[in-house]
Amino acid sequence: MEESAGLHAVLAPGATVKDGICYDRDVAVALRDGTTIYTDVYRPEGATGVPAIVAWSPYGKRAGYAGMYFMLGVPEGTNSEMTKFEGPDPSYWCHYGYAVINPDARGAGNSEGDESVSGSGEGRDGSDLIEWVAAQECSNGKVGLAGDSWLAVSQWFTAAQQPPHLACIAPWEGFVDVYQSFARPGGIMQTGLMGFIAGFIGYGPGRVEDIVAMAEEHPVMDAYWEDKVARLERIDVPAYVTAGWNTALHSRGSIDGFRGIASTHKWLVAHREFEWPYFYTPENLEDLRRFFDRYLKGIRNGWELTPRVRIDVMDADDSDHASKRAEAEFPLARTHYQEFFLDAEAKSFSRAGGGGILRRL
Repeated sequence: MEESAGLHAVLAPGATVKDGICYDRDVAVALRDGTTIYTDVYRPEGATGVPAIVAWSPYGKRAGYAGMYFMLGVPEGTNSEMTKFEGPDPSYWCHYGYAVINPDARGAGNSEGDESVSGSGEGRDGSDLIEWVAAQECSNGKVGLAGDSWLAVSQWFTAAQQPPHLACIAPWEGFVDVYQSFARPGGIMQTGLMGFIAGFIGYGPGRVEDIVAMAEEHPVMDAYWEDKVARLERIDVPAYVTAGWNTALHSRGSIDGFRGIASTHKWLVAHREFEWPYFYTPENLEDLRRFFDRYLKGIRNGWELTPRVRIDVMDADDSDHASKRAEAEFPLARTHYQEFFLDAEAKSFSRAGGGGILRRL
């Protein structure tokens, strides 16, 4: 990877300082193949030796979704105008001594190259950015990843590249297998959401992968889709994972990710909230900050004593639910599994086979 100028070199002519935050817009970063991507950099004014949080996605580097958070359940005014869609708010994190790095992925915005939908290539690009960030004068050499949805999915692929300066990850709501969770769940073509998400990408100088066409062309798991399955066994850094029970897109993948990574220091919260409000709720931000304080700043704050698994237990009529019940593992070791059979006559399930079982599909 080419050496790039340190942040200190670009802050003087191009930095904007507001409310104690230095903001550099469109900083050029050279990837290993010579492609240039552009990133926005936020850091505490005058600070050096600070950890950085990278939020990787193709959705744009800065506010371009005015009012959208409110529509998605996040109270209006919760985040500053610096907040990337589904990413950490620099006005919060810089206040606590972190730099926030908001890149445009390859092919997005003004970043060069062709845009792809997840996979090992995106992981390599993310790894290059991490190493670039760690080499800057303002960095303490430790980089973390944060964000929701695409910004979580990209973490699995980036962490699997094992960049030397990646210290921890926080994938909140992110699947690990594009085929199973996004393109063809259960082998069945996803006809709605896939095209909807595809409409949010492709606003760049190059070509964009047509994931809908590829899902039609590749109906079964093959080499194309294998590249879009995160290599979880290669992820060994501390991880704070969340999975929303009501987010069908990410629930399975988030839990698969937690279970599959090789990290010995990993935590899971399986909650009952919608993903965007959960990501920006103050108490959840503070919990995430304790995790980052421990692994990006080295503060011995007792984070390791946090229960490895916390789950919300939901009730059918919402009258008897438990919030963040502490557990040692997931799935729970004491789980009792019950086998059910399809009953064609009753159009329901039964616990015993026999007459009425569905005979053909």
